[in-house]
Amino acid sequence: MSIVERAPKRWEGNVVLARAKSGPDPRPRLWICDEFHRMGDFGVFGTAHLMLIDGVLLEQNHGDPNWSDPRPYRFTAIQYERLHDLGLLEGQRVMLIDGIVYQDLPMKPPHATAIRKSTKTLEAVFPTGFDVRVQLPLIVVGYSDPHPDFAVVLGSFLDFAAQHPMSAVLIVEVSDSSLLFDQTQKASLYAAGAIVDYWIVDLVNRRLEVRRDPRPDATQHHGFGYADVKVFAPGEAVAPLAMPTASVAVNDLLP
Repeated sequence: MSIVERAPKRWEGNVVLARAKSGPDPRPRLWICDEFHRMGDFGVFGTAHLMLIDGVLLEQNHGDPNWSDPRPYRFTAIQYERLHDLGLLEGQRVMLIDGIVYQDLPMKPPHATAIRKSTKTLEAVFPTGFDVRVQLPLIVVGYSDPHPDFAVVLGSFLDFAAQHPMSAVLIVEVSDSSLLFDQTQKASLYAAGAIVDYWIVDLVNRRLEVRRDPRPDATQHHGFGYADVKVFAPGEAVAPLAMPTASVAVNDLLP
């Protein structure tokens, strides 16, 4: 059963503190009561016992003696698709990271221009046998659908008519306000998902960051990180691991 009630003061303080520290990066999406009740009415939460506190979904203790405080509720990728089906996320720039729905900031013109340039560049580099997916779902793990700016996957787009891909030979994120988030949270998530080639088009410093060799790293958000990190400047080029004979110029990705 789902309910709405007030949380202990100590939790409210933690929620406010988390918001204050979120800065310009993507931040957890806040929910309103009507959305919360609609999700409950359509069975999104199953039998979980939830409460909504200042827009944050919290799951309560189910008799676990080691579970003393409410915890942030984590959506699965299937539940996340259900939210889209219900129209709760229509027209919004959102993603699912470790079960939390994040709201991204509006896209700025340089970001949009980089998306267009990179689309043309990557589609020219990857021939038949690959599909360059632009800002489409990618199920990295059961609780994450990060909606990368680019995911190059094996096969044709028709191969994913029934199910979203769960891996990619290359992921590219275009980063401005989300740079730190893409370098930390998303980098660790992609490493945990065994993505061997992860690029960040860094609009802040006008360069390309290439991360490879994913391996366990307990210091990272999702327990994995990249051991090989290289930076390429305008005028330089790099070859994707999946297309070693190709050459991608950094200038062809930057606005």
